[in-house]
Amino acid sequence: MKQMVRAFSTGLLTASIIIGVVFLIEGLPKDQPAEDVAASERIARLEAEGYYVYKEDMEDQVTQLEEEIDQLENQQDTLESDAKEETETEVTTHSFSVEPGMTVPDIVDELLELELIESEDEFITYLQENELTTRLQVGEFELSDQMTAEEIADHLTGTEEEE
Repeated sequence: MKQMVRAFSTGLLTASIIIGVVFLIEGLPKDQPAEDVAASERIARLEAEGYYVYKEDMEDQVTQLEEEIDQLENQQDTLESDAKEETETEVTTHSFSVEPGMTVPDIVDELLELELIESEDEFITYLQENELTTRLQVGEFELSDQMTAEEIADHLTGTEEEE
């Protein structure tokens, strides 16, 4: 038994000596950084490998960026409210009457005079395509300048209530 322990110890000692000699001959492994590498170079290597390096002034930068975001949001809100005020124009309502015996061109001419429609041809075409020329009703109608030609035609024919 004593011989076996001695042989085992001798084997361990021999293996340790061989590993030590190889380490001294080969030197440091190539992937380990040398101690004299500057901190900026180590940071660059870490960032290149996908790591994030926390800097001490990071909290100040985050606070500054949050303030800039707040300022930009305030500017955006101001611009949006200004744009909304510009687009909110006063709605003008016109009382429009269709009398018995009026033809489609007569009605279209009056709508053009009140500037409720932009194109005579488009309005007549819409009425014809939707078979609304015979459905125009006699009476008083409240029309606004914000209504589309289709909405006006539907209003004059009473088809907006059917939808």
